[in-house]
Formats: sequence, C-alpha cells, structure tokens
Amino acid sequence: MGVFRSTFRQQLISISESGQPIPVVRLVGGETFRNLVINNVGIDVVAFEDPDTDGTMYVPIGLVLSVGIF
Repeated sequence: MGVFRSTFRQQLISISESGQPIPVVRLVGGETFRNLVINNVGIDVVAFEDPDTDGTMYVPIGLVLSVGIF
C-alpha cells in the first residue's frame, strides 16, 4: 500500500470514529453517494452504511475517490 493510500485509510478511520454522515462520497467511475456513515474500515475495504435504509455497501478503498462535502 502506498503512502497516499495509507494516509487516506487513516483519514477514513478518523471519519468513522466521528460517526457523522459524510455529505458526499465519490467513487472512481463517477458514482456519487450522499449522507453515508463509515461503518468499518478494513485493510482493503470500507463499509458504508446508509442511515435512511440501514443498507450497507462494501467498497474497495482503491475505488473511493473522495469523501467530504465536494
């Protein structure tokens, strides 16, 4: 895992510890999701939960382009 991915993983862990919904999650390929909570950050996978539907989505960390407000 490169330094960027390691740092990005640490950022995801910090966000998950806050328990707050993420306004926008962008994936490689252009998919965008709104108001998801990070449920778990594994070595290679992030589990996002939709608080409105209680659905969980497992995404490889390498496919997460950005998380935040933009």
